[in-house]
Amino acid sequence: MQNIFLLAVIFYFTQISYAQNVHQYSVEELQEDYQELRDHIETKNPIAYLYQSQEVVTAYLDGIEKDISKPMTELDFYRLISPVSSLIKDGHNFIMPSPQTISYIKNHPHILPLEMAFLENDVFVLNNYSENNVLDQKYKIHSINDVSIESIIKKFYLVLPREGLQTQLTKNYINKWFRFLYHLHFGFKEEYKIQYSHFNNEIKEVSIKGLALDEMNKRKDILKNTVQKNKGISIELVEYREKTLLLKVPSFAPSVLKETHSQADFKKEIDRCFDAVLDKNVEHLIIDLRENNGGNPMYSVYLLKYLMDKPFVHAIEGRVVKDAEKETVLERTKKKWYPWYGIGQFKPKKKHYSGKIYVLIGGGTFSAAVEFCSILKKYKRATFIGEETGGNPIVMSGNYLKANRSLKNTNITHSSGNICTIYDELEKNDGRGIIPDYAVVLDIDDLTLERDVFMDRVVRYIQLSSNK
Repeated sequence: MQNIFLLAVIFYFTQISYAQNVHQYSVEELQEDYQELRDHIETKNPIAYLYQSQEVVTAYLDGIEKDISKPMTELDFYRLISPVSSLIKDGHNFIMPSPQTISYIKNHPHILPLEMAFLENDVFVLNNYSENNVLDQKYKIHSINDVSIESIIKKFYLVLPREGLQTQLTKNYINKWFRFLYHLHFGFKEEYKIQYSHFNNEIKEVSIKGLALDEMNKRKDILKNTVQKNKGISIELVEYREKTLLLKVPSFAPSVLKETHSQADFKKEIDRCFDAVLDKNVEHLIIDLRENNGGNPMYSVYLLKYLMDKPFVHAIEGRVVKDAEKETVLERTKKKWYPWYGIGQFKPKKKHYSGKIYVLIGGGTFSAAVEFCSILKKYKRATFIGEETGGNPIVMSGNYLKANRSLKNTNITHSSGNICTIYDELEKNDGRGIIPDYAVVLDIDDLTLERDVFMDRVVRYIQLSSNK
């Protein structure tokens, strides 16, 4: 299924559009856009009422419609309707501002010059790119411009998508895009007043000037970014572990692999990796899917063919809306088959890997990546290490033909599922993601280390398991 990659567009637009943020749209234009958004959720989304009753969803949507009673700018309108992203608890239901507004934010000269980490309920400084070096790594942030961190995080939870009854996907987005989300909902200042504390000591206050993104990137290079650049789909030996290989699969989306990693042929890259796996007689294979947001389900199928030793069922069925007035998924939808949705049974490759598999997962593991994990879990083929996935292993929505839609007048972008795929019995759905067999709970000290803590943990797990 199509992965949510809308937030990534903030790095691809370069023209500043201030006019977009002062233009007032008429009530008629805003209502037209809102009805288009609402209609898709109510009549096209198969799981619109899976986690929230039809009555609750309808009442909430009615309330927003009543609030569209005066002309607004695009940004004001976006802030009004953005909570619809989290309303139905469908991770593929996402609302983003227009490309012009995204560009306006990206190119603003007064961006908050802090890189931050959101852990549990706290926000810490990872890097400070301002001229004021008072704020150091690991400092805890209590407020920004007199708005408490609690209030800021609460706003982010309200306007970001979530999957089912957990918020791992939401937490992942907050961690990736804290600064962008902050400016989107709280605006800009030439200076930012920060309240902070160091290791739970007294709360202090400092003011730092905003910076342009280009200047921040220059300073980031000077500070030396220690995070290793993702090489795309790759295979490598694991240090200190004989006959152990690490397979990194950052995405199942063709566009992401091609544009970000210059890998246009998924099958060719996977074949290359498994030539090495099978040639080296590997005993332990670690698959890193922590930031794999999904993509083409048939890519998941192709990778599974190298890992399974008997025929396997990928997706049980795909369903689309048949009767929008119905509430339950099976009454509301009908079966629909699409050739690239991974529906049905598949055979493993004659030459396949039969050793032990360990999968690194987290809140960024979503959509087709969770489909992949759900099959390994159902057939008891892997050990999962890390954090709960952002997607659901039983049922998820997705998009076919067209993932993102621009609302007619404001150009606000909306992504919402129009097909749902079922991987196991619906009765098993508890609204949660895949829970790891061996959980990794990170703290701020882990995030500031120059090594991959997840990899340290999985290697230790393999060592302990091998010694039993």
